[in-house]
Amino acid sequence: LRGGQWEVIRTVQFFVPGKHSAGGQSANRYKRQTAHLAEVFYKMVAEEVNRVYLSMPGLKGLIVAGPGPTKEDFLEAGGLDYRLKDKVLAVVSACCANEYGVIEAIRNAEEQLKENEYVKAKEIMDRVMYYAVKKSEYMVYGRDKVMKAMEMGAAELVVVAEELGEDEVLDLVMRGDSKGVKVEVVPRGVEEGKTLLQAFGGYVALLRTPAWILEQQAQ
Repeated sequence: LRGGQWEVIRTVQFFVPGKHSAGGQSANRYKRQTAHLAEVFYKMVAEEVNRVYLSMPGLKGLIVAGPGPTKEDFLEAGGLDYRLKDKVLAVVSACCANEYGVIEAIRNAEEQLKENEYVKAKEIMDRVMYYAVKKSEYMVYGRDKVMKAMEMGAAELVVVAEELGEDEVLDLVMRGDSKGVKVEVVPRGVEEGKTLLQAFGGYVALLRTPAWILEQQAQ
């Protein structure tokens, strides 16, 4: 999961039979065999997870998902490398092992993924749109007006799109640091970044004082 985009990197296929209708010793033997097959499957999955994610740069965390108790059983099986186990952010339910299950897992883990770029970008842009509709006098947008608000110390929060380019974004972040202004960067690949670019030119400042006061002071 990067920004608002997700992809399947690897799949592991293995058949673990479900419930069996037989009784007595046959049922007990079947139960033991099924439990053994489940352990083999968890080991296979853990090996693939270790192989893929231990070498992945910038990995922020893992979501473990599955139906019923399978997700907890997988973690208890012990095959997951301790370095990855420490990065588990959420253990959530998911209906199945396909794209619908992935979408459900992301949705169910939303609370635990507050720092995830997609969720954070949505929260930031929700605030920007609230100001645009309800408190427009406390907001300016466009490069020149945002820069002026920062220079005058009137900006409480500056929001910029990563698409503006690394040099421009870095310059804004450094300006913000020097002025005590928090600068949030909406990453590429999320719908909120497109909205920020198309509606506001990629630059927004939320203000401590109404914009008309800034205009008077600038005259």
